[in-house]
Amino acid sequence: MSTGKDLIDIANQHIGEKYIFGSKVPYTNLNYTGPWDCAEFISWCVYKATSLLIGVKKGEAYTGFWADDAKTMCKEITIEEASITPGAILLRIPHGSIIGHIVFSDGKNQTIEAMSTKKGVTKGDISGRTWHKALLINGVTYTKNIETITKTHKEPKYNFFLNTPLIKDPIILKAKQVLLSLGINPGDLNDNYDQNMQIAVHNYQLMKGLIVDGIMGKQTLKSLKIIL
Repeated sequence: MSTGKDLIDIANQHIGEKYIFGSKVPYTNLNYTGPWDCAEFISWCVYKATSLLIGVKKGEAYTGFWADDAKTMCKEITIEEASITPGAILLRIPHGSIIGHIVFSDGKNQTIEAMSTKKGVTKGDISGRTWHKALLINGVTYTKNIETITKTHKEPKYNFFLNTPLIKDPIILKAKQVLLSLGINPGDLNDNYDQNMQIAVHNYQLMKGLIVDGIMGKQTLKSLKIIL
């Protein structure tokens, strides 16, 4: 029987490999070494460990497919539990303008994930990011890391995205001004996070090799030099 540690051991072997947004992987090639996108990386590691195809339809992995399959193939737990459980999965579900993302927990309050063009497959923080579900795969044996201090999950301080009604904040205007100075047109120079701004942020993230989700969070704001 596969374990959460098996998932982490497989994922760790690929740290440093390349990320390409929207890339596809061959699930029949168990020696594949990238490039990856976030969902393909998680689904491939799961398949190698368990022979289960989860989050995959017609040969392509997607966070939305993970949300669908989780209803029958996974057990939902809290984000705090996932943070101390090696191999647990954290999922941000795509909806509306929000692009999904998916990662493994290493059981030590960090992730292993196909993160971005700039960082490739790497480790990241669980805290301060938006997650909608934490999952354990049915049939996989998981053991909590009792040595890890459980931290209360906190939503990110900066989390600007396309919403109804529109999110408004003075920091959005500052970001629009910086984007415009870089040759990326964010639309009207006001404090509204509208569709033009979402597209501008998406394009900026692509240009800088950041996580491409159209969400202006801490890392994007730091890259724009708006916050430290």
